[in-house]
Amino acid sequence: MAFVLIAAGVIAGASMSTSKEAHAEVTGRVEPPAFQSGGQQSVPILREISGTLRQIDARLMRLETVAQKMQSAALRSAIAQPEAEVEETTGTEESTEGLR
Repeated sequence: MAFVLIAAGVIAGASMSTSKEAHAEVTGRVEPPAFQSGGQQSVPILREISGTLRQIDARLMRLETVAQKMQSAALRSAIAQPEAEVEETTGTEESTEGLR
């Protein structure tokens, strides 16, 4: 029985091809954050902050546009309102003059 196992091992070893090439996968090496300098560590953080500030700026611009529209509408209604009051006042004064 041992002889059969040894013979099977010899046959299997002889049938395997031997090459002097190594088969490996090449991967990029990433430096761990602990070994990066201060500038290298702050770049991703500063990019994130910059993106957040751009979003805030866009939102503020939209709010300012809405506020300006509301102010102009309020100003138009304030200008139109005294004209209506003047018309009402002149109409009532004319009617009271006839009573005198």
